[in-house]
Amino acid sequence: MKEIYWKIIELEEHQVLVSKEEAPEEEESEAPHRLCTTFHLNGVEVKMTGAYILEEIRNEKFNNYNADYAQELVNRIKKSFE
Repeated sequence: MKEIYWKIIELEEHQVLVSKEEAPEEEESEAPHRLCTTFHLNGVEVKMTGAYILEEIRNEKFNNYNADYAQELVNRIKKSFE
């Protein structure tokens, strides 16, 4: 089975990049499995990262990440720019 590490969610006004990442080896983290969300808003790159102890939980969140969730997140961040 092919492992997917990135996906781009196309919204009406934005593209949202969702990626699976790992903490750098030199960073001794209790939650090394990362889920990153990146998009641009008003010329600013916005990147948010969630950290998970278990890779399976991070992967489940990645697999369930959809356009509705991405739009909700973009809307919440937009409000902080107002």
